[in-house]
Amino acid sequence: MSFSSGSTSSTSNSSLSNEQLMQRYQQQLQLQYSQNILETVTEKCFHKCIVQPSSTLSTNDKDCLQRCMDRFVEAMNLVGRTLAEKNTS
Repeated sequence: MSFSSGSTSSTSNSSLSNEQLMQRYQQQLQLQYSQNILETVTEKCFHKCIVQPSSTLSTNDKDCLQRCMDRFVEAMNLVGRTLAEKNTS
């Protein structure tokens, strides 16, 4: 897992405060988490919905992919809300 953003900054890591470093680290973790979710959803929905791959998607393929991704997003939102509620109580 790489934590470099690929861009150069005029501020070196040694001159950043611990809080700034932690924020950068958390941003990188969130980005990695988002990328992993996207990869997982893509793989699972593709395998579920695309029975016979071709150069174009059929209407059924598109509908299935949309429903699959919508369900996944709803589930992730529910989990996120539940965790947020538990953290605040």
